[in-house]
Amino acid sequence: YRKPSLKALLNIIDYYGLLTNHVWMIGDSEKNDILPAKGIGIKTIRIADDNNTEADYKCNSLLEITNIINIEGE
Repeated sequence: YRKPSLKALLNIIDYYGLLTNHVWMIGDSEKNDILPAKGIGIKTIRIADDNNTEADYKCNSLLEITNIINIEGE
């Protein structure tokens, strides 16, 4: 599969028996990571320096991701 492949995402979700609203897509590309994932109901985190994103959350580094996921899980 090549990004952005919704089929690949859906195959992984189906293989592990996950619900899309319990899955996270973390990426730096709005086009290849964030938009395809949001299109099928996956929560998104974009790692980027700019604020121009449709992601559910935005961070500047990988170190911030656990804080975001922990807050969402509360």
